[in-house]
Amino acid sequence: VDPFVPPSDWKRYGAIDFGTRHPFVFLLTAMDPRDSVLHVYKAHHKREWTLKQHHERMNEMIDVQPEWVVADCEDRGARLTLAREYDFPTIPSRKGKNSIRDGVNAVCELLALDVEGKPHLVFHDCPSMRPVIHEFQSYRWDTAGSRTNRDQPDRPLKKDDHSCDALRYLVKALQTSTFAVG
Repeated sequence: VDPFVPPSDWKRYGAIDFGTRHPFVFLLTAMDPRDSVLHVYKAHHKREWTLKQHHERMNEMIDVQPEWVVADCEDRGARLTLAREYDFPTIPSRKGKNSIRDGVNAVCELLALDVEGKPHLVFHDCPSMRPVIHEFQSYRWDTAGSRTNRDQPDRPLKKDDHSCDALRYLVKALQTSTFAVG
Protein backbone atom coordinates (compact mmCIF):
# COMPACT_ATOMS: atom_id res chain seq x y z
CA VAL A 1 0.00 0.00 0.00
CA ASP A 2 1.03 3.61 -0.29
CA PRO A 3 3.07 4.60 2.76
CA PHE A 4 1.55 6.60 5.61
CA VAL A 5 2.16 7.01 9.31
CA PRO A 6 -0.48 4.95 11.09
CA PRO A 7 -2.58 6.87 13.62
CA SER A 8 -1.10 6.93 17.12
CA ASP A 9 -4.04 4.96 18.55
CA TRP A 10 -3.18 1.90 16.42
CA LYS A 11 -1.26 -0.64 18.51
CA ARG A 12 2.34 -1.14 17.49
CA TYR A 13 4.32 -4.39 17.51
CA GLY A 14 7.91 -5.11 16.58
CA ALA A 15 9.95 -8.11 15.51
CA ILE A 16 13.68 -8.81 15.37
CA ASP A 17 15.74 -11.42 13.58
CA PHE A 18 19.32 -11.03 14.76
CA GLY A 19 22.25 -11.10 12.39
CA THR A 20 25.78 -9.84 11.94
CA ARG A 21 27.09 -11.35 8.69
CA HIS A 22 23.49 -12.00 7.75
CA PRO A 23 21.15 -9.02 8.05
CA PHE A 24 19.75 -7.88 11.36
CA VAL A 25 16.06 -7.17 10.72
CA PHE A 26 13.67 -5.05 12.75
CA LEU A 27 10.09 -4.73 11.54
CA LEU A 28 7.69 -2.18 12.96
CA THR A 29 4.01 -2.88 12.49
CA ALA A 30 0.70 -1.26 13.38
CA MET A 31 -2.71 -2.91 13.72
CA ASP A 32 -5.70 -1.11 12.24
CA PRO A 33 -8.38 -1.65 14.92
CA ARG A 34 -11.23 -1.14 12.44
CA ASP A 35 -10.49 -4.17 10.29
CA SER A 36 -7.57 -6.00 12.00
CA VAL A 37 -5.21 -5.34 9.10
CA LEU A 38 -1.58 -5.56 10.17
CA HIS A 39 0.54 -2.86 8.48
CA VAL A 40 4.27 -3.48 8.15
CA TYR A 41 5.27 0.14 7.74
CA LYS A 42 8.93 0.44 8.72
CA ALA A 43 11.90 -1.87 8.41
CA HIS A 44 15.55 -1.88 9.34
CA HIS A 45 17.58 -4.43 7.36
CA LYS A 46 21.32 -4.11 7.89
CA ARG A 47 24.36 -6.35 8.20
CA GLU A 48 27.68 -5.87 10.01
CA TRP A 49 26.47 -3.32 12.55
CA THR A 50 26.89 -3.57 16.29
CA LEU A 51 23.92 -4.21 18.54
CA LYS A 52 24.31 -0.65 19.81
CA GLN A 53 23.96 0.73 16.27
CA HIS A 54 20.87 -1.40 15.65
CA HIS A 55 19.37 -0.24 18.94
CA GLU A 56 19.93 3.41 18.02
CA ARG A 57 18.28 2.89 14.64
CA MET A 58 15.30 1.06 16.16
CA ASN A 59 14.75 3.90 18.61
CA GLU A 60 14.80 6.40 15.72
CA MET A 61 12.15 4.35 13.92
CA ILE A 62 9.72 4.00 16.81
CA ASP A 63 6.98 6.64 16.64
CA VAL A 64 4.65 5.01 19.20
CA GLN A 65 5.94 2.61 21.84
CA PRO A 66 5.21 -0.97 20.75
CA GLU A 67 3.06 -3.22 22.94
CA TRP A 68 5.95 -5.67 22.67
CA VAL A 69 8.83 -6.67 20.41
CA VAL A 70 9.33 -10.35 19.65
CA ALA A 71 12.84 -11.58 18.85
CA ASP A 72 14.46 -14.79 17.70
CA CYS A 73 14.52 -17.18 20.67
CA GLU A 74 17.77 -18.69 19.41
CA ASP A 75 19.76 -15.57 20.32
CA ARG A 76 19.09 -15.26 24.05
CA GLY A 77 22.34 -13.36 24.57
CA ALA A 78 21.39 -10.58 22.17
CA ARG A 79 17.89 -10.36 23.68
CA LEU A 80 19.37 -10.06 27.19
CA THR A 81 21.89 -7.44 26.03
CA LEU A 82 19.11 -5.34 24.50
CA ALA A 83 17.17 -5.55 27.76
CA ARG A 84 20.04 -5.01 30.21
CA GLU A 85 22.27 -2.55 28.41
CA TYR A 86 19.75 -0.65 26.31
CA ASP A 87 16.47 -0.99 28.23
CA PHE A 88 14.88 -2.55 25.15
CA PRO A 89 13.02 -5.66 26.35
CA THR A 90 11.87 -8.34 23.95
CA ILE A 91 9.81 -11.51 24.19
CA PRO A 92 11.25 -14.72 22.72
CA SER A 93 9.79 -16.18 19.55
CA ARG A 94 8.04 -19.50 19.77
CA LYS A 95 10.27 -22.53 19.44
CA GLY A 96 9.27 -26.01 18.50
CA LYS A 97 9.19 -28.75 15.93
CA ASN A 98 6.43 -27.17 13.86
CA SER A 99 7.08 -23.50 14.60
CA ILE A 100 8.45 -22.67 11.14
CA ARG A 101 5.59 -24.32 9.27
CA ASP A 102 3.02 -22.90 11.72
CA GLY A 103 4.49 -19.43 11.30
CA VAL A 104 4.52 -19.62 7.51
CA ASN A 105 0.91 -20.82 7.55
CA ALA A 106 -0.09 -17.98 9.89
CA VAL A 107 1.49 -15.37 7.60
CA CYS A 108 -0.18 -16.98 4.55
CA GLU A 109 -3.55 -16.81 6.30
CA LEU A 110 -3.15 -13.06 6.81
CA LEU A 111 -2.12 -12.58 3.18
CA ALA A 112 -5.15 -14.52 1.91
CA LEU A 113 -8.07 -12.37 0.85
CA ASP A 114 -11.06 -12.30 3.18
CA VAL A 115 -14.72 -12.32 2.08
CA GLU A 116 -14.44 -8.61 1.24
CA GLY A 117 -11.40 -9.27 -0.96
CA LYS A 118 -8.90 -7.71 1.49
CA PRO A 119 -5.74 -9.21 2.98
CA HIS A 120 -5.09 -8.75 6.70
CA LEU A 121 -1.37 -8.13 6.16
CA VAL A 122 -0.05 -5.27 4.04
CA PHE A 123 3.37 -3.78 3.40
CA HIS A 124 3.93 -0.07 2.95
CA ASP A 125 5.70 0.75 -0.31
CA CYS A 126 8.64 2.80 0.97
CA PRO A 127 12.43 2.54 0.59
CA SER A 128 13.02 0.80 3.95
CA MET A 129 10.62 -1.98 2.89
CA ARG A 130 12.42 -2.86 -0.36
CA PRO A 131 14.68 -5.56 1.17
CA VAL A 132 11.64 -7.04 2.94
CA ILE A 133 9.59 -7.17 -0.25
CA HIS A 134 12.57 -8.63 -2.15
CA GLU A 135 12.89 -11.42 0.43
CA PHE A 136 9.20 -12.22 0.17
CA GLN A 137 9.42 -12.39 -3.62
CA SER A 138 12.40 -14.77 -3.45
CA TYR A 139 11.09 -16.98 -0.59
CA ARG A 140 11.20 -20.63 -1.70
CA TRP A 141 10.57 -24.08 -0.25
CA ASP A 142 13.43 -26.58 0.04
CA THR A 143 12.03 -29.28 -2.23
CA ALA A 144 15.31 -31.22 -2.46
CA GLY A 145 15.50 -31.84 1.30
CA SER A 146 12.00 -33.30 1.56
CA ARG A 147 12.55 -35.59 -1.46
CA THR A 148 15.77 -37.10 -0.12
CA ASN A 149 14.71 -37.44 3.51
CA ARG A 150 11.12 -38.45 4.18
CA ASP A 151 11.53 -37.54 7.89
CA GLN A 152 12.42 -33.97 6.95
CA PRO A 153 9.34 -31.75 7.07
CA ASP A 154 8.69 -29.14 4.42
CA ARG A 155 10.95 -26.20 5.15
CA PRO A 156 11.77 -22.94 3.44
CA LEU A 157 15.26 -22.53 2.01
CA LYS A 158 17.49 -20.87 4.60
CA LYS A 159 18.58 -18.12 2.24
CA ASP A 160 17.63 -14.44 2.32
CA ASP A 161 14.77 -15.11 4.73
CA HIS A 162 15.51 -12.85 7.70
CA SER A 163 12.60 -10.47 7.16
CA CYS A 164 10.31 -13.45 6.62
CA ASP A 165 11.55 -14.98 9.88
CA ALA A 166 10.94 -11.75 11.81
CA LEU A 167 7.42 -11.46 10.41
CA ARG A 168 6.75 -15.12 11.22
CA TYR A 169 7.77 -14.52 14.85
CA LEU A 170 5.51 -11.48 15.05
CA VAL A 171 2.41 -13.08 13.55
CA LYS A 172 2.71 -16.16 15.78
CA ALA A 173 3.18 -13.95 18.84
CA LEU A 174 0.06 -11.98 17.88
CA GLN A 175 -1.91 -15.20 17.53
CA THR A 176 -0.96 -16.27 21.03
CA SER A 177 -1.39 -12.85 22.65
CA THR A 178 -4.61 -11.51 24.08
CA PHE A 179 -5.05 -9.35 20.98
CA ALA A 180 -5.93 -11.71 18.15
CA VAL A 181 -5.24 -11.03 14.48
CA GLY A 182 -7.81 -11.41 11.73
